[in-house]
Amino acid sequence: MNVAALEAGECVLAEVPGGPARWALVPEVTDFGSVWEPGAMVTWSVLGAAPRRAPESSSVADSERELRLALATATRALASLDVARWREDAADRITAVRDGGLARDALPPGTAPRAARVLQTAARVLAIVELAAEDDGAAVTSFEATSRAQALREVAQVARRAVVAAVNAHAEPVRPPRSS
Repeated sequence: MNVAALEAGECVLAEVPGGPARWALVPEVTDFGSVWEPGAMVTWSVLGAAPRRAPESSSVADSERELRLALATATRALASLDVARWREDAADRITAVRDGGLARDALPPGTAPRAARVLQTAARVLAIVELAAEDDGAAVTSFEATSRAQALREVAQVARRAVVAAVNAHAEPVRPPRSS
């Protein structure tokens, strides 16, 4: 199922209410026609999917706490390695990351404030990790480079779990405005 979904670039997961059955619907798009009259036909394959796994992080509060702890731990580890290096070519990107990880309209209305805050922080952390992982920083030895990469991987993993928890958090109900 995963291979088919990856090859297609997308899939739909469906569950039978009250039952253990899960299905993956994987599209296969076949183009036909000419440049002047193009067309596409979608054929859906229905495949069995693995049962849903419990989320790795149960709550947004836990994820927020884990993210803060992972950032502190990674910061101490990276500072002790002294592998930071300023890159002139990355100055604008660093400023953009500092100013925010998500666009304001990236979240649906009614997103809980804590979930929004965790998503914003996790997005910023993932952007920082992506930027930092482009090279080995000021690492001189392979030990420094490996330790730096490990610290970055660990904080990125915690940030990805925080994204999952925040996205899966229940949104606050959107209330219609009161008429006066």
